[in-house]
Amino acid sequence: MREPTHSSGGSGQAPVSLASTILSRLADVGLGRIILTAASRLSSTVISFVMLWGLTFILTPEYYDLFLYTFALAVGIGFLGTLGQPYVVVKHVGEAAKANNAAILKFSVILLLLGQVLLFSGAAIAAAIPGEKEKVYEMIPAIAVFGAIYGLSEFMAAYFRSQMRMGMALIPRENIWRVAICVTILVIYNSAWRPTAGTFLLVTTGLLVIVVAYQLIAFFRSEGYRWLSAKLPARRDLLGLSRESVYFFLVQVAIAGENYITTFLVGVLVGIDAAAAYYIAYRISLLLILPGMVSETIGGPMIAARLKQNDRHSAQQLLGFFSLFSFSAALCGFVFIWFFGSAVLSLFGEGPPAMFTVLIILCVGSLTTAFIGLSQQFLLLVGGERPYLQARLTLFAVYVGLIFVMGTAMGVVGIALARLMFMAATNGFQIVWCARMRRYDLTAASLLRPGRARADGATS
Repeated sequence: MREPTHSSGGSGQAPVSLASTILSRLADVGLGRIILTAASRLSSTVISFVMLWGLTFILTPEYYDLFLYTFALAVGIGFLGTLGQPYVVVKHVGEAAKANNAAILKFSVILLLLGQVLLFSGAAIAAAIPGEKEKVYEMIPAIAVFGAIYGLSEFMAAYFRSQMRMGMALIPRENIWRVAICVTILVIYNSAWRPTAGTFLLVTTGLLVIVVAYQLIAFFRSEGYRWLSAKLPARRDLLGLSRESVYFFLVQVAIAGENYITTFLVGVLVGIDAAAAYYIAYRISLLLILPGMVSETIGGPMIAARLKQNDRHSAQQLLGFFSLFSFSAALCGFVFIWFFGSAVLSLFGEGPPAMFTVLIILCVGSLTTAFIGLSQQFLLLVGGERPYLQARLTLFAVYVGLIFVMGTAMGVVGIALARLMFMAATNGFQIVWCARMRRYDLTAASLLRPGRARADGATS
């Protein structure tokens, strides 16, 4: 979809100060909404680290590694099983567009169910392959069930984000579910029972079912049941949604594949122990992306609404506000990790001697992402999914080559440097494409250039 070319901002507006612009956008977004989302995202990450640490007390080293591997695999499969529908919902389903929600929701739910059918079909085929299997293959049924429930939770989170109900979008899975897992770990630790990796994956699945059921109840209370009998969108709109879904799914594949393949290649090139340490450092570096996740959670639906209204001025100011917020908060986090990162790494074992260097390199990569706030989500909102996918896949192919070359020559530090180059190149593409093709400035510096906020054209 092409982003509209006209502006409602007007070029004759009087210039305003940076402070006034920030305060105006802060009032628009709502400080309470930012605090709730940031608190939920931050506490979710902290709880996840507590969970990882707690698991070391109830799982043997073999089961611990197997659980982390299968858990990450199940999350990735669940993410892909949505067939791009969370992006469709955030882009097209809006709080103020109830009349149009029913048809789009029906379309998205049909594709979501199709994704689950494909997920279980693939799991059945993999489980039916004859011959002696590794333990991970014995867990395929549990992985598939978890993936299906996780995909449904992704869809529910996207729906409530589109309605600006951030508490319902985040708290059930990001906080309640993870706390429940930690409580379960504590109960198991104080008992004589010690689960296998597969058993504990089923336990986490059962807890996830409870919180998703709660979201489903809230969903049906909000939308009712009439959307089930609604007509699908008109043929032209249906083709547009289908085309978007394909590109959104391929973007999901690129994102999930990047994270999974990187961890896999680290294990192949420098060993499983280094791969586990790299995974921990990578998870810590994601702390700096949390402000960007807050921006995407709140800003995505808000900017989508402005784009529907052809209000370029407000959309650009929101972009600048969220980018500045993301980068400022991430920079504070980087300073903290610089001084205390070694102590945090030591909680999860010694790891390779260069692990702190790896952590800092990964954190610099996260800073480049924080600098552009909403990053990829904005490209998907303004019809940039195809060029973004093409660029990301091309850069990913180069990235895999760099991993082999630099990983062989420099070990895990070389792999971290390869990732930094990949992230910088990907983020650079997003900045340039949005500036040239849609006349929007994604960067945290855009509020310092008020002329950008009144850009009035899109070029092809």
